[in-house]
Amino acid sequence: MIHIQKKHSINGFMLSEAVYPPRLKQPRHTHLEASFSFVLAGNYIENYGSQAQTRQPSTIVFHPPQESHAVDFQSGARILSVQFNSERFAYVRERSVVLDASTSSQTEAIAWLGNRIYQEFRQMDSASALAIEGLIFEILAEAVRSKVSTSEKKSPRWLEQVKDFLHANFYESIVLEDVAEIADVHPVHLARVFRRQTGGTIGEYVRR
Repeated sequence: MIHIQKKHSINGFMLSEAVYPPRLKQPRHTHLEASFSFVLAGNYIENYGSQAQTRQPSTIVFHPPQESHAVDFQSGARILSVQFNSERFAYVRERSVVLDASTSSQTEAIAWLGNRIYQEFRQMDSASALAIEGLIFEILAEAVRSKVSTSEKKSPRWLEQVKDFLHANFYESIVLEDVAEIADVHPVHLARVFRRQTGGTIGEYVRR
């Protein structure tokens, strides 16, 4: 049996703390509204079709609306859930796609923010509603930054094509706009990504 420890409705968000006993298995079910869960203690496995994800303490898991999954609480867990009403979801959706897919984040910043929300949720004084609302949006912003940072670390497909072009034409006068046209990206974006991925400018790369 699931034990709901506490619930609070705050400006379009429903926060609840729940304890899930060991060996509890929830069959496949659907969440109608978007939410995120902060794992306070324990761990569990979420199954999305053929994919299974293990959730551990200090992890935040984002759930889009209409999500379908099954959950296996092997050793039990305690979770703080934050559910978005339709208006809040629409507001977030206009500014970010972080709630468009089932994703998770486990950075130090996310862990700190999640614990701060939980502290405010437990004490609930006259300033807690305002504090919690701000922390929720900080979590969303941190999740977006984390996703962008991860994607930026990956080398774009066009980078090797650009390198091949530079190797083949290093003896010629190379113009940045021509290289950008080959990569089919903006020259400013090309220069920034090339420097981040190689540690130097295109000119420095050609001189090597």
